[in-house]
Amino acid sequence: MSGHKAIVTALLSASGIALASPAAAQESQASQPPQADPGSGLGDIVVTARKREESLQNVPVAITAFGGEALREKNIDTFYDVPLHTPGLTVRTASAERSGADFFIRGQGSTYGSGPGVVSYFSDVPAFGSLLGNNIQFYDLASVQVLKGPQGTLFGRSTTGGAVLIEPARPTADFGGFVEVKAGNYDMREVTGALNVPLVGDVLMLRVAGNIVRRDGFTISSTTGQKLDDRRRESYRVGLLFRPSESFENYTLFYGEHINENASGSVLLEFNDTSIAQFAAPSNLVIAGFCANPAVAIAANCAGTAAIRAARLDALHAALNAEEARIKGGGSIRQTPTAYQDFLRGSSQVLQNTTTIRPGEVPVLGDLMIKNIFATGRTIKAASTREIGGSPLPHGQPINGQELIGGVPTITNRSGTTKFFDHFTEEVQLGGGSPTVDWLVGYFVEVDKNPLSFPPIFPAFNNAFSIPLDALAYQGQLVLNQKDIDRGLFGQATVKLDSLIGGLSVTAGYRKSKSTRRSFNAPAVVTPTGVVPGVVVPGVGLKEKVSSYNFSVDYRAASNLLLYAATRKGYKPGGVNPPPAEPIPGALTSFRPEILKDVELGAKYDWESGVVSGRTNIALYKQWYSDIQRNQILINPNPPFGTVTQVANIARASIKGLELENVIQVGRRLTFTLNYSFTDAKYTRYPGTTTDILGNVIPNVEAPYVGTPKHQGTLGIRFLAVESDNVGNVSISGDLYRQSRVWLDDQALQDPEQVGKQKAWSNLNLRLDWNNAGGTGIDAGLFARNVTKNVHLLGVGNLINNLGVITGIYSEPRTWGIELRYKFGS
Repeated sequence: MSGHKAIVTALLSASGIALASPAAAQESQASQPPQADPGSGLGDIVVTARKREESLQNVPVAITAFGGEALREKNIDTFYDVPLHTPGLTVRTASAERSGADFFIRGQGSTYGSGPGVVSYFSDVPAFGSLLGNNIQFYDLASVQVLKGPQGTLFGRSTTGGAVLIEPARPTADFGGFVEVKAGNYDMREVTGALNVPLVGDVLMLRVAGNIVRRDGFTISSTTGQKLDDRRRESYRVGLLFRPSESFENYTLFYGEHINENASGSVLLEFNDTSIAQFAAPSNLVIAGFCANPAVAIAANCAGTAAIRAARLDALHAALNAEEARIKGGGSIRQTPTAYQDFLRGSSQVLQNTTTIRPGEVPVLGDLMIKNIFATGRTIKAASTREIGGSPLPHGQPINGQELIGGVPTITNRSGTTKFFDHFTEEVQLGGGSPTVDWLVGYFVEVDKNPLSFPPIFPAFNNAFSIPLDALAYQGQLVLNQKDIDRGLFGQATVKLDSLIGGLSVTAGYRKSKSTRRSFNAPAVVTPTGVVPGVVVPGVGLKEKVSSYNFSVDYRAASNLLLYAATRKGYKPGGVNPPPAEPIPGALTSFRPEILKDVELGAKYDWESGVVSGRTNIALYKQWYSDIQRNQILINPNPPFGTVTQVANIARASIKGLELENVIQVGRRLTFTLNYSFTDAKYTRYPGTTTDILGNVIPNVEAPYVGTPKHQGTLGIRFLAVESDNVGNVSISGDLYRQSRVWLDDQALQDPEQVGKQKAWSNLNLRLDWNNAGGTGIDAGLFARNVTKNVHLLGVGNLINNLGVITGIYSEPRTWGIELRYKFGS
């Protein structure tokens, strides 16, 4: 403990030189009070991490918060922009698609097939995921809050890493709105607008917002000419707020999005043709072995197709060797071969309703609040064809959300469509407050039902082993009448102990969770008119109960200094692995919850010296992580040698770190930000060994920890050059982000070349704003992202022991543009 105190004291004493906190003043969830000047960063930042509005500097939790104007100024338009301004937060692509973003906070994230370690919320509701990614929109926002550390004793799902709370702008009693247009390189065009209408004064209020974006892709298919990594989507949002009195409020939100894009460009990083049986031997011998089984020989028509199949293998082998040589020889990563016309297509919609009742003061309970939050979502013909094999021939192209009709992948209402109320969440909260106690209890339930889900279609090895030749097949079984239910009963209270020690408070929270999984499985029988289930058998059921807790002590040592200590336990639910089409050695039916316990010490300090003022927030933590869920890829030993992905509980880990968030303001015009995080994550127990492609046997405990750079830092500056009612406000800002190396490959030990390790990288963003230009109400901006054209990996897919390839998705190139915004009304 004395060591932690020494570190805190030293850092706080240095704050007069260079330290303070993040972001602009944030509007609250309910009333959205006016922000401070977005450049100052020192306004009273209102957060709702404890389900009540309070100052960021009063909350004994590590939080990074951004208001609506700060999001615009910092060019935060997507999930991938948030980590550039949030110490301890990183993001990698999920499922070889940019629209699927996996957050990592303090080493807690997800692996393919498992739930998230960091849950994103939109207007108090956990994001509904689908093939299209999550359903969160990054425009017309009131705030973004990043909560760090285990969550679950106050709202929603239980998590190990934290939560990202995204709040859209709500309707108000003032008529107004805005229209914003953007244009930039890669033929980028974007239009965003919002209209706020008080239908009946401050009783019934409406807000409508929408966004349309078009942008050419920056990765070109060398085989089809298709422009991958484009953006083509339209989204909308309608909010209706009914507040007939101060004691009753009902907020209904309906929003949706339509996507019609060309999917993400996946680039070949490495090809292994030495330890994969299909490539290691001459192709004619490989096909002869395939045809050795008489039943296979007849079904595959080996007598008539053996030579064709061998030629298919040779062509694939040559194509992969050529592409690997091109990339390693310095060829452009903005070019990649593809086997199909890739796409990501479909629509999603969400309906939410939040009812809040405030009866007022109730004896014993205090100022009572009752809240109910309901949400349901659906997808409409959501489907994709994407590349993870880096090949111009069929080899590693997951075809999702499509039904085989007559052997042809087809988007149907059965394959990519879900209904409202099949997936829904319901949360009830009861809370109260008094001068000495704030408390909240609640119940959360999430139900996800799916009458029929299709496994992916997964062509491999240039269809050399397909039966019959070129026939596509599902890599797994149909899942029927699936029903997943997650429940949580939670409560938390904060007791102010000023009567004992002035400024002392104690918080305690507890959660009891229960999860069940139920489904039926059947082989997919392909017919000329569609897929029908074969023999239906009960799937693997799952029942689990887990508890989590939170206990913290905070002390207001001075009016401008808060000290706190917290210990927590969080968990991420277990689940059921998709059943393979036939038995595969090593396949697991289910996986257990993963558990995280932590201790955190923190300080929040506002300071001032002459014309210089600042804010310094620091957190030190230690985590103990057990039953860690990680992705494993198994290969079917039988033709057509497809792959199956599963999740297993594999290890324990220890994680410790430090996070520092700082703002320094010099007078009114000059503001500096300095953020830094240090994360030291390593496995402490990981049974077994891994044999890499060269035959080396490596203890699993030596595996690198994924998604977690040891060092991250952001240096920002903003200068208010002109401040005039007649001319407007002109400001110049820039942010330089730097992080150390990071591993992105869950199967890194298999690869001696370590292509899944991304070296240290930097990102520089610049912006020029002219707000209220000439007193016209028009805001103009020039922006440039990734000014230095940095190239780094966002995600890695390792199939080196299955298909012989490792592929990756790279960061966006330098982009720039101009934006104009006209605000009208109040």
